[in-house]
Amino acid sequence: MGSSPRDEDLLDPATTERQFYLERSTGLEREIWRPGDGDGDQGTDYFDRPGPQLPPEKRWRLFQSDLGNITIKNQPPRFVMLDDRAVYEVLESDIPRAKLAQNWPHEFGGIAKIRTRRIHRGRPAIKDPNAEGNDKYHTGPTGSGKEPYILSGEKDFQPVLYRYEPPQMKKSKRKRMPSPTSEEYNPRGHGHNQYTPKDMLVKNGAATFSLKEKKTHLPRPRNPLVPGSTSPFGPSPREQSTASSPEAGAGAQLNSEALGQLDPNEVPLNMGYIERQTFEQKMTARIIAGIQNNEDVKKVASELSKAHVKVAQQSHDLENLKTAMAADQGETELKAEIRKLKAQATRHEQKMSQQTTEIATLNEEVSAGKAREAALQSELDAVRQGQWWHTG
Repeated sequence: MGSSPRDEDLLDPATTERQFYLERSTGLEREIWRPGDGDGDQGTDYFDRPGPQLPPEKRWRLFQSDLGNITIKNQPPRFVMLDDRAVYEVLESDIPRAKLAQNWPHEFGGIAKIRTRRIHRGRPAIKDPNAEGNDKYHTGPTGSGKEPYILSGEKDFQPVLYRYEPPQMKKSKRKRMPSPTSEEYNPRGHGHNQYTPKDMLVKNGAATFSLKEKKTHLPRPRNPLVPGSTSPFGPSPREQSTASSPEAGAGAQLNSEALGQLDPNEVPLNMGYIERQTFEQKMTARIIAGIQNNEDVKKVASELSKAHVKVAQQSHDLENLKTAMAADQGETELKAEIRKLKAQATRHEQKMSQQTTEIATLNEEVSAGKAREAALQSELDAVRQGQWWHTG
């Protein structure tokens, strides 16, 4: 694209002042991107942004630097304004085509398509310095597909040259394999691949060098609902016959004694679903463990019936309480409405009293006006009869 500048002509981005660029067609001022700025802010100066213009410090910067060979690992910053030369270098790079419109939406409007109405900026993309006219510049495809976009840049544009050092790529560290003469060397230690001899394959009888531990199966959990059962689906017929024996009764009595009485402190205040299920299973096992004969069954049934009656009574009391609360609320609303109506009646009475007083005052004024009118009429009649000198 051109001759390399001398090192003394390059600006230090860490010490030099911020440089600005003025778009000749729009009159907008933008900061020039310099090494160390990184990517722009995607949410500020995106393409077709509505509203008023942003201040220069919030607009996307102009990228017009030389980063060397543009690749997916050495690409321009995202969310900046690319000049014409950078647009061409991006098109010629191995950056995925779908990423161009995402990273530089002001330049590309589709998959590797330059926007037709894009403004020419910065450096030109020189194709042949000795050619004439538009043949001198590289071109790029446009969204319309009719005519190519000529990357001619801006006339008399002087780029701001910064000192730039490409980022050092981290080299992946590979594990050193021991040499065949080393004591640590094991030809089968790295596993099998396409070069492993058949006599060293595990499927052909060779010993395995896997360090994985064998899985040990845990014993099946006991069913908490049936003491002595090892199946989650209930006891087997043999276990049922054993449970009905006197020895089984003694064992059940022992389990009941081991469980002990219900302590209210055992019940968590805020128990989750798993804790509640575990607690219910524990209580069920405790109840079943205490059942020895028909009398115990009748006792449990009686307690359950009492509990059902108590729950029904509590539900009835709750309904009565809700009804009473609703009635109280209705009575309170009625009282408030009555107080409101009384206040309105009082205001109306005061207004009527005031209007009555005003009516009385107006009647007095009307009477005085009539008397005055009669006196004036009498004087007028006297003047007409020539007796005006007798009037006081």
